[in-house]
Amino acid sequence: MYEAAWQRAPGPALTALIEAIDCDLTLSDAKVPHTVRRRVQQALTLPEFLLDCAHRLLSQLAFEPGTRYLYLDPQQRYNVQLFSWPAGFSNKPHLHTNWNVSAVFVGSLEILRSTRSEADCAASAPLVAAAGEAGVLIPPQFHFLRNPTETTALTFHVFSNSSTPGQRPHREGPAEAGECRLDDDGILALARAAAGVEDPRVTDIIRTAFAAAGNVTRLELVKLMTAMDPAGGIEMGKQLAHLVGGSDGSRLLAVLEQIELAAP
Repeated sequence: MYEAAWQRAPGPALTALIEAIDCDLTLSDAKVPHTVRRRVQQALTLPEFLLDCAHRLLSQLAFEPGTRYLYLDPQQRYNVQLFSWPAGFSNKPHLHTNWNVSAVFVGSLEILRSTRSEADCAASAPLVAAAGEAGVLIPPQFHFLRNPTETTALTFHVFSNSSTPGQRPHREGPAEAGECRLDDDGILALARAAAGVEDPRVTDIIRTAFAAAGNVTRLELVKLMTAMDPAGGIEMGKQLAHLVGGSDGSRLLAVLEQIELAAP
């Protein structure tokens, strides 16, 4: 069931944004970044956009782990990414060669910027970006992002790719190339954000997160599913019990049996 899910095209809200960006790229160079920012800002108001991104990324992590981008333009003019920022994490001051649009999905981040140097960037006053806000960066501009809070933040990005032959598409997030795109805390944060939307797809998204996560996070996902769909949560819990095995698996099965007996 899950393998068929990731093979599908992006959901309708994500597809609509991609098609709009494709049209925006026909505008003048000066207009494109700001127009794309407005597109992303509008998309953030749509609950189904969050679900489309969550479903696609979690499916990639679970069943297509070699995929590096949420979406990569076939003409390689831009790429789309979704990143997780652990509590207290930041990247380093750096420059981009091309514009990019960044938005906060979940939580909040501080953004530090400077046109002068890395040191000036690190010493600059931070700009706080909250969930639902999108901004645009036009080079040359040193910048970096940090999460000073105690909860995981999630961000959405559109990166304009370099026209320089052989240059790889830029990646902004805390994970470097070759590392996991989203750690277990990020998977759980994305699943919890999706669970806040009333939509039939949410349970499938949580199941997909379960397939992508480690066992500790899977237990949290079982709890999340049980609160929404007790039967689905018990089913997931039994899967986890068999995966864990041993005395821990037996204890989990015993708890699930008590929940089943108490169910109306």
